[in-house]
Amino acid sequence: MKQNRVISGAVAALVLAALLAGCGSTATGASSADSTPAATEAAGSEATAPTAEPQTEAALPDGVYTAEFETDSSMVHANEACDGKGTLTVADGKMTFHVSLASKKIVNLYLGTAEDAPSHESDWLQPTTDTVTYSDGTSDEVYGYDIPLDAVDTDFQLAILGTKGTWYDHTVSVRNTGRETLRFGLGFHPGFTLPFDDKHTDADYDILFDTVESPLCLNTAPNGLIGAAPDYYLGRNITRIPLSAELFARDSHCMVNLKSQSLCVLERDTGRRIRVNIADFPYTLIWSTPQKPMRFICVEPWHSIPGEDDGPIEWEQKPCAASLEAGESWQTTLDMAFER
Repeated sequence: MKQNRVISGAVAALVLAALLAGCGSTATGASSADSTPAATEAAGSEATAPTAEPQTEAALPDGVYTAEFETDSSMVHANEACDGKGTLTVADGKMTFHVSLASKKIVNLYLGTAEDAPSHESDWLQPTTDTVTYSDGTSDEVYGYDIPLDAVDTDFQLAILGTKGTWYDHTVSVRNTGRETLRFGLGFHPGFTLPFDDKHTDADYDILFDTVESPLCLNTAPNGLIGAAPDYYLGRNITRIPLSAELFARDSHCMVNLKSQSLCVLERDTGRRIRVNIADFPYTLIWSTPQKPMRFICVEPWHSIPGEDDGPIEWEQKPCAASLEAGESWQTTLDMAFER
């Protein structure tokens, strides 16, 4: 099945040649990932690389070297098992750098800018499937790339092409390394700029549920803590909430036990949306400032709730605190998709 591509901007990259111990990754052949035309809209800004004097010829004799791989992007970097390094091969004066990335979420690279990538599909770099081995002995399959280079120690532009809607996830693990019971609370706090572009205003967006909801909210005080006032419904039998600064006149809304698997920030006329997975999270907060016009919206999946206004500060007394006994561990993942 073909996958849509998202061009997520270009990053400045740099390969620094060095005779060092290399990464224990093994490439197992080219991937069969297809080359469906990319979306023509860049989803991020292009990085500006520092200037450097270009090198016109390979500075190294033929051979295989270990080289450091540096970028200005958190999305493109060598796998942690490789300690920031890859393999530089020089043959007949031509240089190719192989790097194993962190996952299989980057399905193509393009040596150039995000603006040029859609019209140069034949030049997209195809991934190999690499096996990397981590320090704890576990292994994983990730994508790797063979990047042709004109020079080392010189910045170059690299455009990122990824699968639509599967890009951003963040896993947090908690382990009790002590001897006493550990109580804690955890919630994610992602925020998104509004509007998505200068052709829209904050009035063009909705909070969208994926099923009919009557969101029951815990009352929050202006400082974001749980207040003493009664709980309330943000709506009854609804699938969307129009965004406005007035919605947040009393601070955040802490919705309890939603049935929806995800919550979206939807741009009505284009269908563009940011989707946040809220499945398995008992609380979902939405928050912005009452500033007009709105400049951002936060969608916050929580496993616990904020503390009470004038309530206890001891974790043993905080409502909905999680608990881990000695040696126990727990993890959760924030999963977001940017869909267009």
